[in-house]
Amino acid sequence: LARTFHEAIDNNRASARLTNSGKRLFLHGNLKCIPLFSQALLQESNMPQISDRFRGFLPVVVDVETGGFNAKTDAILEIAACILCMDDFGRIKIAETIAADIEPFQGSRIEPSSLEFTGIDLDDPARKPVNERTAVEKIFTPVRQELRATDCQRAILVGHNPSFDLSFL
Repeated sequence: LARTFHEAIDNNRASARLTNSGKRLFLHGNLKCIPLFSQALLQESNMPQISDRFRGFLPVVVDVETGGFNAKTDAILEIAACILCMDDFGRIKIAETIAADIEPFQGSRIEPSSLEFTGIDLDDPARKPVNERTAVEKIFTPVRQELRATDCQRAILVGHNPSFDLSFL
């Protein structure tokens, strides 16, 4: 960054100055005003892509909230996924978060202790539940798009106790 900044000044390609606006640095000049540490200064970056960093896998953090512990009898109540990406400095960050409230399937069990633990209120008017298929499609569509955009072959599930979450999916 410093080398690029000084080369631009030395070669008279930009009359640039660094300023601090709050907690973010900006580069002003012939290069457009760019918030540093969130975007690249140059069009091309030599940093590895997420497909290189994770050997062709796209990390997706998934969490499922359920009405109990039995995947055969207990309902899925909520699902959320965060697609991860890398910025131009190689730091992992959240690219997109997708979430859905799920309508419990007919005959499913919902233990009151699960609702108490998760804080989910099934009667909350802000809750707009959809069926399981719609919720999974809502999650998988952007994941598939990101797979194509990043040249990754597969998504890999990242989570706390992912085998539990997968048993419900």
